[in-house]
Amino acid sequence: YRAALGEIDPVLSSTVGFLDFIPRLRALGDRCLSRHIEAQRAQLEVLVSHINISPDGTSKPSQSASGLKLPSGSAQSGTSGSSNGLGGRVGLLSGGLALAGKIGSKIKQGLTESEALYNINNSSGSDRSRSATNSDDAAVLVRRHLEGLSTQWLGVLQETVYAKLMGFLVEAVIREAMRPVLTAECIAEAEGAEICRVYRSLQHVRLIFPSGEGRDEEALARVCASWRKFLALADLLEYSLTDVAEWLPRKKFASFTGSEVTSLIRALFEDTPRRQTILASILEMSS
Repeated sequence: YRAALGEIDPVLSSTVGFLDFIPRLRALGDRCLSRHIEAQRAQLEVLVSHINISPDGTSKPSQSASGLKLPSGSAQSGTSGSSNGLGGRVGLLSGGLALAGKIGSKIKQGLTESEALYNINNSSGSDRSRSATNSDDAAVLVRRHLEGLSTQWLGVLQETVYAKLMGFLVEAVIREAMRPVLTAECIAEAEGAEICRVYRSLQHVRLIFPSGEGRDEEALARVCASWRKFLALADLLEYSLTDVAEWLPRKKFASFTGSEVTSLIRALFEDTPRRQTILASILEMSS
């Protein structure tokens, strides 16, 4: 960098100082952090796939969630990190965690390590790691992974940046966890109870957020857009039609689209006059 400046003007090669390197170091830190976050998201999606969420009890191949983008102003390429005050402290992440650049280039190895960790924790004399559905043990591994990241990040990242990036990862986890239920044509009673138990386990990730976001639903929803939807879906899996009728006018399911709620009611409950009444109410409310 100094040599390149010297080619522009020989005087610059002798006058450039450390402050002149800060923009470039900041941009490098942002790029490394971006690669690291994307690698962690991919790793978490692999761990979530091992939960093998199945509304009908059959094992199905996982399809990773898509469409998520890193939160703006957190770790994008370029010099956008300067507005967050990340500065040189971003560099500490590559020491406390796996080196961000190395993770980006060896992500396949990282995913293999996650799968091995899952198999070790589930090797109780049976081949449950690949065949079990709605696995509580796999949900615990997802939480442990996020808790490990939390331990490394707290004290390194600013609290607001930490909340944004952790919210991004939690959003990826719960989107992937909800997807099989939201698209199910039938949700068996036993499997619904198992999935609800998995969801309750994953909800403990709220504890990795700073006290404000972890205790305040409004604050948590600001950094994790699907959080309220995730909570409501877990509740719905336990509800009877009477409960649904009670909570529907109170906007319990406001985070769902009308078609999503309709599909869930049809998947969860048998066709009865009471179900038809509730579906008519949903149609009326969404029109």
